[in-house]
Amino acid sequence: MNWAPSGEADYDTPAMKTAWRLFDLFTLGFAALGFFYVPLCGRTGYEHVHAFATNPRVREFAAGMVDAARQLRSEARSRLREVVSSPPDPD
Repeated sequence: MNWAPSGEADYDTPAMKTAWRLFDLFTLGFAALGFFYVPLCGRTGYEHVHAFATNPRVREFAAGMVDAARQLRSEARSRLREVVSSPPDPD
């Protein structure tokens, strides 16, 4: 229910914008504290990400994905060149 006297609430005032930004900062800080300090199965979220990122199998997988993406980009470019350079159909 809207209790504003005019029937429309003005949420674009500088005070409301500041309040929302402070709320966003509080939420971000709370999430960062959880990520860096709350353990999940004995490790924090940061430690999980660090262990995942330094795994040799993950690096090998990422290198394979980069190679596949480069091949896909090369194939897409060659097909695009074919489409652009071919004459239009006379239909």
